[in-house]
Amino acid sequence: MVRDMKSIIDDEVLEESALAMAQATIQQALNASGMSRADLARKLSRHRSYVTHMLSGGRYLTIKTMARALLACGFEVRFSLTRLAADWRANQRRGKWTRRGRRKA
Repeated sequence: MVRDMKSIIDDEVLEESALAMAQATIQQALNASGMSRADLARKLSRHRSYVTHMLSGGRYLTIKTMARALLACGFEVRFSLTRLAADWRANQRRGKWTRRGRRKA
């Protein structure tokens, strides 16, 4: 089955959005815990540049890495699922839906 380029791009947008949310979650945990990137790096037994790359998008996060970082900051890891609207792709192409699947105001 051949997928059209727009469909592939839409999937990549969702993947990048998920990665950005994961990075933002770790940054929020750092801020809330009062830890610095250097503190987190020490707890993960990594160099500070590892944490910087992890949070800036220079390094892809695995679920394991995300969990380790959040636990090091003192947070429990939880996931939730939100089903995209059935017509999300069609409406997103027309600019009626945001990347999170919610209708624009």
